[in-house]
Amino acid sequence: MSAEASFWVAQGVGVLAAVLGVIAFQMPRHALLLLLLGFSALTWAVHFVLLAAPAAAAINMVTAARNFCGIRFSGPWLGGCFAAFYVIAAAVSFTSPWDLLPLVAVLSGTASVFLLRGMRARAGFLAGSLLWIVYNLRVGSFAGVIIMAADAASNIRFMLRRR
Repeated sequence: MSAEASFWVAQGVGVLAAVLGVIAFQMPRHALLLLLLGFSALTWAVHFVLLAAPAAAAINMVTAARNFCGIRFSGPWLGGCFAAFYVIAAAVSFTSPWDLLPLVAVLSGTASVFLLRGMRARAGFLAGSLLWIVYNLRVGSFAGVIIMAADAASNIRFMLRRR
């Protein structure tokens, strides 16, 4: 497959991940939100492998595990474990200082999954979305920019409705 074809396949996989993410943030139940976000993260991992962005792919694999675990378990100890897994994944796959953006984004999401609920959790997800927008612009993930903007808008909408 040519480099151009691989790029467009990556964008298509990103669109699928994006759709899952948008649907997830419309879910009022926390467990269903996390389930759909887990499947979205697995799809994003494939997307970033295709874009040759190993740090983002590794971080998304940890995110999938985090979200699936967050359905049944919570607490600072589990959040701490996943935070350590993220740092390890980022360190192993680190290629540039830009790779720190998704790391900080997912650490914010980890706090939202394991420590926060309601508006505070949504604020953590929002902060992560904004950091991912910058990173996705850097690596050329069109779908990533669009979905993170949509995630941010969905979270802002949810937060304004619940005010």
